[in-house]
Amino acid sequence: MEEAGLTQKLMFRLLPAQILLASVGMINGIVSSLFAGNFVGVKAMSAVGLYSPVSLALIALNTMLVGGSTIRCGAYIGRNDKDGIHNVFVLDMIISGAFALLVTAGHLIFGLAGSLVSVSGDPEISRMLSLYVLGQALGIFPLVLGSQLSAFLSLDNKAKRTMTAGIVYILTNFILNYLFVGVMRLEALGLALAPSIGLWVYYLIQAPCFMKKDSPMHFDLKGLDWKEAGSILKIGVPGAAGNAYNALRGVIVNSLIIATVGTVGISAFTAVNSFLTLFWSIPGGMLVVSRMLTSVSIGEEDRKS
Repeated sequence: MEEAGLTQKLMFRLLPAQILLASVGMINGIVSSLFAGNFVGVKAMSAVGLYSPVSLALIALNTMLVGGSTIRCGAYIGRNDKDGIHNVFVLDMIISGAFALLVTAGHLIFGLAGSLVSVSGDPEISRMLSLYVLGQALGIFPLVLGSQLSAFLSLDNKAKRTMTAGIVYILTNFILNYLFVGVMRLEALGLALAPSIGLWVYYLIQAPCFMKKDSPMHFDLKGLDWKEAGSILKIGVPGAAGNAYNALRGVIVNSLIIATVGTVGISAFTAVNSFLTLFWSIPGGMLVVSRMLTSVSIGEEDRKS
């Protein structure tokens, strides 16, 4: 009973930070929709809606990496295996960084040349989408790596730092949206630059916690076991399936709306969908915490046996 009570307290202590982390992307979508509708117009909303499946695909990628790495790291924490913790942390940072650079390159290519391809049949929306994607490219790296750091901070009993970073990000995003979109009139580019710069703030608030060499969670390439990388990806894939499905659904729904209703329909769908997806953050946060605690418990059982 005492052990169950301790687990319950730990779960409720970790849960708020993970719900906030899961809701950051959704809140960003709501803020972008708010400023797009009030300061730019329907076509900007349509551009945000067309990008939405890409955003969901990035969430799926983050979920895969966070899920796989935290489960493996949690097991090593339960065994008190500092070398294993360090190995998983460094491999996750390397894999995440490589994915982030690859996705950033794709965003830059589309942002610079995407206006030549008509995605929606409306040249103005294609232009806004290209600008939006170009601005989003700046925030891919801190988005992917910042999500990993948040998970490791929770495992290291530093969830308050994640909470602080998340709250500062939301406030920064709102202020910069007002500055770039409401005052400077940067349109779709401003809608993307605001969260991208906010994500760098989010990342930099968390990063100093991993610069101490006496902690197992610090970046050092010595003695890495690269076989662990396959386990991280393999374990993380099932947890990302739901978000991957939502990304695919978004592509299909957007295509159907363009074919039957037009771009006005996409802007309406985006406004409603941005609000409704906010509720996914609660079960999303619960899943992350459950995986963390379960992996630590399994590691402790292995150590005892």
